[in-house]
Amino acid sequence: MRSIRERFLFGLFILGLPFFLLSACGDGGGGGTSSDASGIASSETSASSTPETAFSTGVVSVSLTDNQTLFNSVVLTIKEIGIVSSNSDTVYYGSNDLDQLPITINVLDFPEEATLPLEDIEIDLPENGDPVCFNQIRMILAAEGDTICSGPFCNYVVEKNDPLPYLLKTPSGQQSGIKILTPNDFCVDKDDDYVQVSIDFDPSKAIVHNENKGNGTKKNKYILKPTGIRIIKGEWIDIAEGYIDGIVAAPVQTQGGICEKLQAPLVKIAAYYNAEPEGDPVSLTVALADDPVSELEADSFCAKWCDDDVVLETCQTSCVEDLLAKCYFTGPYKLLLPTKDTYDLEAFWNKANAEELDVKYNSTVFLKLNFDESIPDTSDWELVDEHADWSPRAGLQVVQLYNSLYLMGGRTPRPPSFPFIPGDSDIWGDVWKSADNGNSWQNVLQTDDETHWPARAYFQAVTNNGYMYVLGGQNFKLEPNFCPPEAEACPPFISTSKFFNDVWRSNDGVKWEEMVASAPWSGRAGLSAVVYKNEIFVMGGSFNDDSAIIGGQPIRVYLNDVWKSSDGQNWEQLTDSAPWSPRAGAAVVVKDGYMYLLGGEDGFVCTVESRCPPYYNDVWRSSDGEVWELIIEEADWAPRPGHQVQVLRDHFVLYGGFGLSSNPDSPFEPANPVDVWVSKDGLQWTMLNDPPWNAIGPEEVKYDFDALVVGESIYTFGGDRETFDFSDLTNYLNVDNDVWQFTPSY
Repeated sequence: MRSIRERFLFGLFILGLPFFLLSACGDGGGGGTSSDASGIASSETSASSTPETAFSTGVVSVSLTDNQTLFNSVVLTIKEIGIVSSNSDTVYYGSNDLDQLPITINVLDFPEEATLPLEDIEIDLPENGDPVCFNQIRMILAAEGDTICSGPFCNYVVEKNDPLPYLLKTPSGQQSGIKILTPNDFCVDKDDDYVQVSIDFDPSKAIVHNENKGNGTKKNKYILKPTGIRIIKGEWIDIAEGYIDGIVAAPVQTQGGICEKLQAPLVKIAAYYNAEPEGDPVSLTVALADDPVSELEADSFCAKWCDDDVVLETCQTSCVEDLLAKCYFTGPYKLLLPTKDTYDLEAFWNKANAEELDVKYNSTVFLKLNFDESIPDTSDWELVDEHADWSPRAGLQVVQLYNSLYLMGGRTPRPPSFPFIPGDSDIWGDVWKSADNGNSWQNVLQTDDETHWPARAYFQAVTNNGYMYVLGGQNFKLEPNFCPPEAEACPPFISTSKFFNDVWRSNDGVKWEEMVASAPWSGRAGLSAVVYKNEIFVMGGSFNDDSAIIGGQPIRVYLNDVWKSSDGQNWEQLTDSAPWSPRAGAAVVVKDGYMYLLGGEDGFVCTVESRCPPYYNDVWRSSDGEVWELIIEEADWAPRPGHQVQVLRDHFVLYGGFGLSSNPDSPFEPANPVDVWVSKDGLQWTMLNDPPWNAIGPEEVKYDFDALVVGESIYTFGGDRETFDFSDLTNYLNVDNDVWQFTPSY
């Protein structure tokens, strides 16, 4: 487990911050993404070490874990550490009184729980007694050519099977720094305060292999991205219940800097509470379900971080004792287990309410317990497959037919080219099948197979009467526009994209039948479709590529017509102008005998002529597709397109979608909505506690993904996290091929 440890020391109006880097060998690690909040308008402040007049002490501990399966070394040269105030956007840097920075370190070299102090930071607290709050940690890295660097490069990696060092490109790391957002603000004041933080660092995600560079060369092969770096825990988080985080890992020993697994895996247990239970102190018991002798029990409130009695000596784990005067956790306790692939553990709270954990080797599980009955239980997101066999993509579709899932189509952005073509993408027409809810996939049809529908994205797929149907969508093609010198208004590109209005069907995903080559509804992308009363309904959408992408005419046209068909071949127009505004990217679902339409867009970005943002958060319903009733014009959730709505357990579940930055200094800052909303009637909405995909910030929230209900869960597939910053040469990497399972507990 790699860790970064941070400690804040508080004075009357001063905050001293010793910053520690904490690292260790290990094979566990999570994923995630941190945000590049480069739009923060900062005023930089430096100060010295903690004053002698400090009368109270607080502690912030930040730990960083990783998955080091790809690398022998990950070397960073750190120049400065800073924290960003959310009150004033001030960036506080330290005075380096510890004389540690700058420093070059291999984050994989440190034994578990070892600490290396890096920086002291002082923060002046206002005289009015208001707290100072923070929402970001910054790590400033050295640039190539800096004299402070040691080794072949300032920042580099060494692969497991290649002794050569490879330059690690760190975009923005040398200017504003690698930025790690907190999931919520944490605040400090003149009173005692304590904050516990963990940062999850997954090199397999944070270090991106640049496929088009570095082949046979040392330069530009790897890029350090915020992807894979996230803050995963913190006491300032409003935890809605207690839970156990059980991490199964292999204990390791370090000899000469080489990490070696030992034979017996180890389970780490940490318990978190949302409120102190009444009555007797809480005690935690964890045991193998079939071996009560392995039981470990300890008083859980204000317990120490670890118990050396149950730690293998070869792990050399140092125990941080009495770290918190007020604590909301126990552990992590470590319990030696026999070597095997899976374990059935039982957890008891005060010898009652046994919960069984089916733990796999090198995995993380959660056991949730609520001590405050007034706080509702949270929802649960679980990663099924981080990298499915199909390529990362957005604008895809997934349907369920005969107990199998079929995933098809979509777009994958290409790396930037010269001359630059905005939105340049691979468009897919492949079909993938899964018989185990997305855990594994079989490619049943290739894109270039000419016996089925042409490749497309932003289309719709539905199932009806034993068939899956593909409807509409678009490909994406631009050609340079060679303008004469005297031309005044000449767009740089001409759109040659095709917008489809064909309909195809299949009962196996392999053999497809074209129902109609050109339906009476116009070709369109971003359309909505749903099966209602055994008929297929198509509504809304748009055609022409947006000027935000192509930089010129023709303008994008949005639609609000509604059509239906019982077979996909014969279509009836119900209205050419529904009362809801013309739009694309709306969600349409069926509930309680009605079709509901929610949200959408009539533009990509803000313009002088448009609303800002040009998105909707209204809810409409209809029993026939012709007459529509407005349920609410502005729901509690933020306006958005590219979102999803499913009906599960008699509730609408709305999440995901695209959001525009409201920061004028950083118009491309990620702003996707980090929320999940539920409603029984479409009028009254409640936001759940857990964010979608366990997202730490807006940069982790997807849009233009697909999702469906299977049993008691919602499954999501792929999706987009790009911004409209075409100058970002790594923006194209923010498209996913993951599968998630969401099982809400309302």
